[in-house]
Amino acid sequence: MGPSGISDDSGSSVLVHSGGRAHYQDREEDHNAGPAATILHRMAADHPGEAYSNAAGRTLHSGILRRSLLRGLSYLLIVFGILYAFVVGGFVKTFYFNIACAVLPIIFFVLLIWMPESPVYLAQKGNPEKAEKSLKFLRGKDADVGAELKEMSAEGQKEKSSIGKTLCRKVTLKGLFLSIGLMLFQQMTGINAIIFYTTFIFEKAGSTLEPRISTIIVGIVQAIATIVSILVIEKIGRKILLMVSAFMMGISTLIMAIYFGLLMKSGVGWLALMAVCIFIIGFSLGFGPVPWLMMAELFAEDVKALAGSIAGTTNWLFAFIVTLLFPVLNDSIGATACFAIFFGFSVAAFVFILFLIPETKGKTLNEIQAKLGQKAE
Repeated sequence: MGPSGISDDSGSSVLVHSGGRAHYQDREEDHNAGPAATILHRMAADHPGEAYSNAAGRTLHSGILRRSLLRGLSYLLIVFGILYAFVVGGFVKTFYFNIACAVLPIIFFVLLIWMPESPVYLAQKGNPEKAEKSLKFLRGKDADVGAELKEMSAEGQKEKSSIGKTLCRKVTLKGLFLSIGLMLFQQMTGINAIIFYTTFIFEKAGSTLEPRISTIIVGIVQAIATIVSILVIEKIGRKILLMVSAFMMGISTLIMAIYFGLLMKSGVGWLALMAVCIFIIGFSLGFGPVPWLMMAELFAEDVKALAGSIAGTTNWLFAFIVTLLFPVLNDSIGATACFAIFFGFSVAAFVFILFLIPETKGKTLNEIQAKLGQKAE
């Protein structure tokens, strides 16, 4: 079977899906959702994430450390959701798995009813009383929010431009180019393909672990690496983390290409296993959470929601393309060529970050916009 449906000895089908999508084992029948279901699920799963990132940026109008922590939390929650699916899907049948996954959005919906609107949004819409109430809900009843509220209100009183004019500003176009570039490399460096091959690689490595256990281990490694990234991102910086991430992914995909091309019958399955772990750690340290953080940092407040949605939408479109084409390319040109392509994208990602991505660590949103504007002119 192809990587999107790898069978174990008992005839079960293991469907592995990353980036907010589902993972389950079905020991009765093979469910192939197909690209249509994949793209619909991607839209449903990722757009709330984009809304979260944008809302986090608007709510945390001040506080650089809080900004990175909360936006990093967005991706961490996705990772925990994947791990939840890995664990539940490994031990229950498909029907109960779907119920377990459906419960969480219902809980989310009920809790969201009690959440206040973003204070930045309320202030910009001319509702200072509601904005103050929202701020005090977030900061605490006794918090002094006067200065912050004044800043938000001043932002809302600025002269508004048309959407087209706002999007066509040089600084906005540059932010879009950088953000979409990060989203492109996040998907095109091969995260879905690596995840799809996880069970197969563990088996080839001679692991005595059950496929479901090995997949859960991958989910745990991903979660730990993401937590580490969130904790160190303000100390090390976004650019360094992204470069380290691209380097680790490049090394691992190169090892995978060599393994599938020359070493599959050489009894060194542990090498491929090591490559998977390196890739997952590298991706989770940088290219997993950082593009979502930078997406909200590269745009001004008046265009953040629209531009962020455009960048986020391109992410799931790229993910859909990889998900759709990888099995086809794997059958036609082989795994070696596929992982060589991913290696090429990792090298391109490293160069892209090195020469084009600005470091936003420790900078306010206004300082980031000024830096982008200087380079854009």
